[in-house]
Amino acid sequence: MRFTPQTTHTIVIPPSAAIPTFNGSISENPRQFLIRVNEYAETINQWNDQALLNGVSQFLRETALEWYCQLRTSNRRP
Repeated sequence: MRFTPQTTHTIVIPPSAAIPTFNGSISENPRQFLIRVNEYAETINQWNDQALLNGVSQFLRETALEWYCQLRTSNRRP
C-alpha cells in the first residue's frame, strides 16, 4: 500500500466589510459596483467571468437581489 500525502490549501476569508455589495438604491453607482465586484472575484476567489456570472447573487442585497431572483425564477437570467 502506497501512502500519498494530502495537499492542504489555505482559504482566506476576508472580513464581510470588504465584500462589495449592491442594493439597487438610487444613491449607488452600478458601474463602480461592477468594477469592485470584478476585482474582488478575480483577486479573492480567482473566479473567471463565467464563475462571476454564476455567483453574482452573493453580492446583491435588498431590491437588487429581489430583481435578480425574479429573473431567475422566470428563466430570464441576466
